[in-house]
Amino acid sequence: MESKKTLIVSGCSFTAHDHNWPVILQELFDFNMINSAVPSQGNGLISRKIIHDTNQAAAGWHHTAPTNTENIVVGVMWSAIDRSERYISHDDMYVGPPYQSYNPTYVTDYKWDGWRLMIPDWQSSEDCELHYKVFNHVVSSTVYTLEHILRVQWYLKRLNIKYFMSTMQKLFDPELVKIQEISYLYNMVDWEKFLPVEGCLEWVQDNYNQEGFGPPVNGFHDSHPTRFGHEKFTEEIILPYLEQNHIIL
Repeated sequence: MESKKTLIVSGCSFTAHDHNWPVILQELFDFNMINSAVPSQGNGLISRKIIHDTNQAAAGWHHTAPTNTENIVVGVMWSAIDRSERYISHDDMYVGPPYQSYNPTYVTDYKWDGWRLMIPDWQSSEDCELHYKVFNHVVSSTVYTLEHILRVQWYLKRLNIKYFMSTMQKLFDPELVKIQEISYLYNMVDWEKFLPVEGCLEWVQDNYNQEGFGPPVNGFHDSHPTRFGHEKFTEEIILPYLEQNHIIL
């Protein structure tokens, strides 16, 4: 009897919740699933977690060289390029709101230690404010994201693991990718491994703008697709891609 396949995924809130595309795939194919997605997570942690979880699963969760890869499928939905993270310890002076519900996230079991998520909306915290005032730049953020993508692609290719990628929204400005520091990285990415959409958000907006999102709450429109939106994205985009590329056969 053929072993059940393991689906390893990571991303941000477009991947983390229990109504999103990974859960729908799991229901359709009865995958074992390892999902390390966290809301607001950046691409650095997405990359590290995919490599860590895939390495562990392929090695049978022992400290050996990865060998068991034929029943592994990896899916990545990359997050916004300006999201970042920094490593912290339990006595870090900046541990506190608004990070407590997200901190620590994990790559391995750090127990007291972990990674602090940073996004532009959280600049009320001093370290986050400093990062976006001094260190964040659209060029470097784009470079880092492309490096994260390439690292995962090269790792999965080396292990001959089947995979697919997408983005939660459109990430790359066509004019920006012409810049020398970016273009050579952009041209090395295997874009055929990406779903044929600009991003999950844009696809649902273009095709199911009414049914694919929840009603406004206090005048606020949530940009996260509903279960219906994710079902349609899975049915019309992910499944045809997996079948055409022989990823689930």
